[in-house]
Amino acid sequence: MGERYFSWELWDDVAIKHVDTSVVRHHGSGVPIQTRKFWDLNDIGNGGKKNIILEVNGQEHKAFIEMREGRTRIFWKVDFREACGLNRYMFSPDNILKQIGIKFQKIGPDRYNAEMIKLERNAINYLQDVVEDLSCYTEGKKKVYYTTKYERNVKCREDAIRLHGCKCMVCGFDFKAAYGELGEKYIEVHHKNPLYNLNDEVEINPDTDLATVCSNCHRMLHRRKDRIITIDELRQIVKYNQN
Repeated sequence: MGERYFSWELWDDVAIKHVDTSVVRHHGSGVPIQTRKFWDLNDIGNGGKKNIILEVNGQEHKAFIEMREGRTRIFWKVDFREACGLNRYMFSPDNILKQIGIKFQKIGPDRYNAEMIKLERNAINYLQDVVEDLSCYTEGKKKVYYTTKYERNVKCREDAIRLHGCKCMVCGFDFKAAYGELGEKYIEVHHKNPLYNLNDEVEINPDTDLATVCSNCHRMLHRRKDRIITIDELRQIVKYNQN
């Protein structure tokens, strides 16, 4: 495996995009800042656009990369999607649990060979619940890209999952019970004190500072504009409305 940036893997002359249905529906994908060199985007500023050629089995397909409001995205047309076989694969019920990628190989200036590939099961970006030990970690250090983003410690998240499990700590929802293999080892991790409230690095204790919650409860915890609702408060709200 090459260097991993979100849903991309990167080597010197090869980039692999891990595909989900949104890539098919929206005819493109976000491009992490770490992969800009691969696409030769150093001279593109906000509002800039670069045309590229994607070759599939010797056939050329036009695509482009653009930057808007600090976000860089690559877009292609329907002909490229069909040539790669994305439609057939992504919307087949037999393949929904399998993971695929689009492999881009640089073959010339602004020209890339592209093909759909099957990824190994262990390459899927599921959250894992296996960790070695429990301690405190630092999180919250600001990284300045085009906007301010907040660095998150993956091992800290893994420890939170090991400690609290994959059932929602508010409502008890279990993704695996509801979705089978697709939902296995999936849960969202909630920061009780959001990172955007922190000005400096702080020690995060996964046991006391993090909680594992389902997607719905995570949204509700952040629903109020004046403050974050606590886990106990939301439990009481759910319990009251269930009764």
